[in-house]
Amino acid sequence: MNTKTIVLKNVSTRLQSLLIGIVALGFGVSLPRIFHLAGLGSIMLPMFLPIAFISTVVSLPVILIVAGITPLLSFVLFGAPAWATACIMIVQLSLVGTITWFLRQISLNLYAVIPAALLCERIFSLLAAAMFPAIGLMPSAIFASYPGILFISVFSILFIKIARQVWH
Repeated sequence: MNTKTIVLKNVSTRLQSLLIGIVALGFGVSLPRIFHLAGLGSIMLPMFLPIAFISTVVSLPVILIVAGITPLLSFVLFGAPAWATACIMIVQLSLVGTITWFLRQISLNLYAVIPAALLCERIFSLLAAAMFPAIGLMPSAIFASYPGILFISVFSILFIKIARQVWH
């Protein structure tokens, strides 16, 4: 047996969720820095990637904590995203995490969960932008992020396959 599997199987589910959340927080803060260096930050949605992934394997409270802390920590450490954007992203990330978690609970095909949640969140963001223009969501930016949804959706298949091997 793989040593990683043995170690994770001997750790309580709560502790596993917490450790996964901490790792996701680290990725959620560092990945945007890398993507923004390449000019792909707002297009590829790098902060959404770890939230979407952990939402398939951890509890809803951990998802919401990580979704809430990630943009704030990034703002505190790097000044990006801007404060207003960080606040909007807390809602967006929490929505992606909650929808992913919910779809997982109702046994939707596991490979469809993340793409469906991301598309739902983008629709919600477009509606919010149209209904509340003062919040600063730009429909053009929302549409520009669709390559990121495709990227995360394809990458999520790999993640789910690996996660299933490690946690089952």
